Amino acid sequence: MTFEELQIICQEKLDIVRLSDIARELDVSPQAVSNWKTRDKVPYKYVVKIRTMYREGLKNYNQLNINKKLFY
Repeated sequence: MTFEELQIICQEKLDIVRLSDIARELDVSPQAVSNWKTRDKVPYKYVVKIRTMYREGLKNYNQLNINKKLFY
């Protein structure tokens, strides 16, 4: 995954904009994220982590909507 793809996913799907926020969410240093940006490549283990975060976010969102329908 290129760094630009990571940024797009973070912005559109997870509402994460700043590089420091990406670093915090992935539990890496801001310098590591800066290195990814310079190299234009994101290590695979963090690609997996981002995808998992996105899927978990969808599950939580869907569960919230189901709960609203049950109680309202």
